[in-house]
Amino acid sequence: MVKRYCTYYIKQIYDYVEKRANNEFRKYDLTLAQMTVLMILSSHPQGVLALKALEHELGVAQSTTLGIVDRLEQKGFVRKMDSPDDKRVKLVQIMPEGMVPCNSIQSDMGVGEEYLLRGLNAEERATLKRLLQKVCKNIE
Repeated sequence: MVKRYCTYYIKQIYDYVEKRANNEFRKYDLTLAQMTVLMILSSHPQGVLALKALEHELGVAQSTTLGIVDRLEQKGFVRKMDSPDDKRVKLVQIMPEGMVPCNSIQSDMGVGEEYLLRGLNAEERATLKRLLQKVCKNIE
């Protein structure tokens, strides 16, 4: 019998979530990575975040973040601009067009999470969330 590490299960869950999300986001011509950027931006005041901070929140390289933002900008979902305080800092702002999928997806995310957690009671869900948060802290 093959020993299955936790990473195997994490990968299985991620693959399921990514496939489901990409299918759902297709109607907006978005990928999971692009939708993640929109969700991050929509949660910040005025929907604005420094490119460097966005890169940190995504946990990917600057070039990857810039590529995602560039594609979103081409689609009219975000815009890049210089910071008024420091011209070296690039800001990314979500546009009203970018808020449309964010608002629509909120309920879908809840349905998807409920599907994943349907076999867990409230205590198990709280424990899972707490443990996942601890694991995420390990990789920050």
